Amino acid sequence: MALALNDEQRFLKQTAAEFFAQQAPIAQLRQLRDQHSADGFDRATWQEMVELGWSGILIPERFGGSDFGFLGLALVLEESGRTLAATPLPEGIDPALVIDFDYYADHRYRQPGGIPQAMADLRDLAPDLFWS
Repeated sequence: MALALNDEQRFLKQTAAEFFAQQAPIAQLRQLRDQHSADGFDRATWQEMVELGWSGILIPERFGGSDFGFLGLALVLEESGRTLAATPLPEGIDPALVIDFDYYADHRYRQPGGIPQAMADLRDLAPDLFWS
């Protein structure tokens, strides 16, 4: 089965390719290794990825995510692999949370102000990954 990307997915893939080539080349990984980085990734690069919406790539738009799904995540991860980018993106996404996010948010946060509370809960669970 051939995979045909739509325009939005092609744009995401191209953006990721350009981003990792410019912001996270292999030289950055070597620098992190040589400096014995405690984080194992560059926080400034990660912040740029957060600003691009990639930390919320699996979260539905109505909850503040970018809603590209697992295919979008795969496209970004594929491009990150081309430069051996050291990022917390794979570790920062819990598929079980994402799969149940609609249920969790709909049932726990139906009251007014509920969605901001859901996002606050996520921030509390992973402050350095989602809102650093």
